Amino acid sequence: GTKVRDNDNPFELVRIVRSFDPCLACAVHLVSPTGNEISRFRVY
Repeated sequence: GTKVRDNDNPFELVRIVRSFDPCLACAVHLVSPTGNEISRFRVY
């Protein structure tokens, strides 16, 4: 998994997700290894 340095500005996640598929970066969900949701971000 990727550690997010600043949960208030999760833009680094957008860069990672867009490197795989440019259409997936609008919504990012962070999930722990046990399957629990940690955070949810929407990028506009």
